Amino acid sequence: MNEPDPHPQRSQTCAPRASHRGLRFSEARSLSASVRASPVRYDGAVSGPPAAAPGARVGQVLEIVLVVLASLVFVGLWLYVAAAILADGTLLADTWAWLGGLDTIAAIVVWVAILPIGVFLWAWQADLEPIWMGLVMAGLVGWTGIAWSGLARLAARRR
Repeated sequence: MNEPDPHPQRSQTCAPRASHRGLRFSEARSLSASVRASPVRYDGAVSGPPAAAPGARVGQVLEIVLVVLASLVFVGLWLYVAAAILADGTLLADTWAWLGGLDTIAAIVVWVAILPIGVFLWAWQADLEPIWMGLVMAGLVGWTGIAWSGLARLAARRR
């Protein structure tokens, strides 16, 4: 009745198999399912959920801080632009002149940091036709929407 294992190497690396001989179909099926769902590894140790990497928590906190900070900065910048448009266009012209007067390294850093605002200031100063100004604004709204999707994705993940 006890037959030798035809695959001795496989028995060391595969999950333990239950013998279904002598069991009814439903019993063999439930036994087989319980063996597959068992949290016991092949070496006999009980395994649980994988442990988080040591720096994973720090990375999550850093992601939250950067996304929220960037969102707040751009809200502030767009509020500045809206206030400048409502007050007088000279404030936008002064900001454009300030951007143009920066040294090369400082200009690169500032342009990378505030690129959507810089594009808006360029479009404002270029005196574009209304259709082109509308296309630039639509692009900037889309750009801002993509940036805000990171905040929305972060908020959805936290729920």
